[in-house]
Amino acid sequence: MADAFINAVASFLPGDPVENEDLERVLGELPGGPSRLKGKILRSNGIVRRH
Repeated sequence: MADAFINAVASFLPGDPVENEDLERVLGELPGGPSRLKGKILRSNGIVRRH
């Protein structure tokens, strides 16, 4: 069996983070207008921004 070695570690985040308030502007609204549950879901999951 051959040995394996980790030679480097890196990360990549594609573009600037998107704040919760900007999600529908970036991704588009659902048909019929803004989501009624969006605020509740975003508060409960604790995520503030995403890449």
